[in-house]
Amino acid sequence: MKKKVSIIILFILVFTIIIFFFISKKQITVNKQMLMEENHMESAWDFNQNLNIGWNLGMSLSASINYPEIITYNIIVNNQKSEEFKSKETNVFLIENEICDNFKIEFNIPYSNLDGILYWTLYELLIDNNVIYCNKSYETEVNNGKAFIEVENIEKIIYHEIEIKINIKKFYEYNTKDKVNFYETFWCETKTDKELIQALKNKGFNAIRISFDVYNHLSNEGTIDSLWLDRLKEIVDYCMETDVYCLIDIVETYGLFADNLNNEGFNRFIFLWVQVATLFKDYDDRLLFSPFNELRNSCGDWTISNGIVLENMNYLYQVFVDTIRSTGGNNKWRNLILTTYAASVNNDILNSFKIPNDSTFNHLLVECHVYHPVNFTFNEINLGNTDFVYEWGSKKDKSSLNDIFNMISKFMKRTKLPVIIGEFGVADRNSISEMNEYYKYYRKQTKKKNIGILVFDDSHDFVIIDRKTKEFLNKDIVNVLTSG
Repeated sequence: MKKKVSIIILFILVFTIIIFFFISKKQITVNKQMLMEENHMESAWDFNQNLNIGWNLGMSLSASINYPEIITYNIIVNNQKSEEFKSKETNVFLIENEICDNFKIEFNIPYSNLDGILYWTLYELLIDNNVIYCNKSYETEVNNGKAFIEVENIEKIIYHEIEIKINIKKFYEYNTKDKVNFYETFWCETKTDKELIQALKNKGFNAIRISFDVYNHLSNEGTIDSLWLDRLKEIVDYCMETDVYCLIDIVETYGLFADNLNNEGFNRFIFLWVQVATLFKDYDDRLLFSPFNELRNSCGDWTISNGIVLENMNYLYQVFVDTIRSTGGNNKWRNLILTTYAASVNNDILNSFKIPNDSTFNHLLVECHVYHPVNFTFNEINLGNTDFVYEWGSKKDKSSLNDIFNMISKFMKRTKLPVIIGEFGVADRNSISEMNEYYKYYRKQTKKKNIGILVFDDSHDFVIIDRKTKEFLNKDIVNVLTSG
């Protein structure tokens, strides 16, 4: 009996070993297959190691204009024109005693000579305290940045006072090349061309970060204007043809706040990235995606310790990763960059970060922005009334900057994720020697800690290169940035 039991136990043991062997072999085969499938896609740490120095395209494709806030209008009665009124305010226009039978409203759209449709509401119109119109909506054609409407059913009477309140809902520009050119040149006055990317590559920059804005380029359903999306593709193709890395983030996903993941903003966030990721799903590992630029809460706070907000950020990271992976192609293994809350760095933000589950291994990075100290790196235009300093380089200055780098380094060790600083720089207000010292120390310390960096260039205050002439404005600083 004992012999029979021993034989049964031995049989079970041998059977278990055989099954384990086949399962292990199958697992090894699967893992080899996964490696074969993604061996052409660079890992996150490979990217971080190969990143030399990046340049931030800045405001080229991120010029958003909040038209409802800036559009003004005039009332014209029998060719008598009122002063310029602002939207969303109750305005009064006094009329001379005469019979008025021609009542027009003229809208003035600053900056733009575009054609489109103006969506607005005549919230209230009172003539001598008599209500004439209330909450009447209009869709008015805009031609060359101007819109006119004749208000009908105004009786031919003598009146003295017009009280009017108008709400501008939206100015939708027709999807034309004029629109694309207007927005791209609104801030920096120069369209991005391949020669600019080549000049940066020749100087030693091997990465370009594009903050892609969709604010004035969305249908009511959230579809990105095709020509605007095509323009993004053109610039990405410049990067591919020039053989530099290209990092895309959507500046902000409007309606989405870190403290309020409402359905509309949240669904728009997903839909925007489905569109962008699908367009580029066959591009290779030189293209990387980041979900947002400096996403904050609805109050616009730059630093925060609120647990709910930071948990929401973790949820958004997971949704972003799942969304990109689901679009297929090379997006299944593409390197994705997860930007911290407001792109800020502090212990609360970094300690709360949770690594999202990912169907692929070693293809996630983290991004933050470090302009420190802001009273040296920024200027009066950026921050207003601040006690600015014009000197940098003391032991205290370096120690303060090192505290941030050490915080990032500690985070990298905890998460095993590489980190890049997607924006840093010094506004052109300090002495060249102080700026040079700052950039030199910044470059040295980030290289030492294996942190990738991309210098910010908005073509205004933070300027590295003249985009028209392709000339670098301060060769000493550029040499410091691109030195080995």
